[in-house]
Amino acid sequence: MTQPQVYVDAAAWAAGPQAVYDRLAEAAIADLPEDLEGVTALDAGAGTGAMSRLLLRRGARVIAVDLSAPMLAELRDQTTRQVPTTVGDVLALPLLNGCCELAVAAYVVNHLKTPETALAELARVCRPGGRVLATTFGIDAHPMKRTVDSVLAGYGYRAPDWYVECKRRMTQIDTPEGFAAPIAA
Repeated sequence: MTQPQVYVDAAAWAAGPQAVYDRLAEAAIADLPEDLEGVTALDAGAGTGAMSRLLLRRGARVIAVDLSAPMLAELRDQTTRQVPTTVGDVLALPLLNGCCELAVAAYVVNHLKTPETALAELARVCRPGGRVLATTFGIDAHPMKRTVDSVLAGYGYRAPDWYVECKRRMTQIDTPEGFAAPIAA
């Protein structure tokens, strides 16, 4: 399968949005056991590695997969190359069945036309009894998001076309009920 081209300024991401995603990752893994010593964990859609770095700190052996080679290069630089990385698609993970005890996909599945395929892939790479952790954003329904967008617009910010298109295509799975159908599928 030919991978789509992904153009991301990884250094700009690491210098800006990464700080937000680092905080979101902390909240996302709060319910996982504190000690993940020796657990093999997949970070699917890893980006610059917010989840990867936290999983490493908890003792996990992390494998990172993302469509963007520049984002993975930034992740390797930030983790002093402790994380094996591979360019790949969460819809067809380049990993063996049952190779992990934990698979995480932070803020990835809501960008997909077929989130159920990604969730099935995450489950496929987990051993029996393993865990899948997937997080998502809603489609700008939260009052805080509208407030931030309003403030940015007041300062002249205009979202780039790629961002507008990404938001337009976003799947609405921002609640447990929204996840129910893709999980069942």
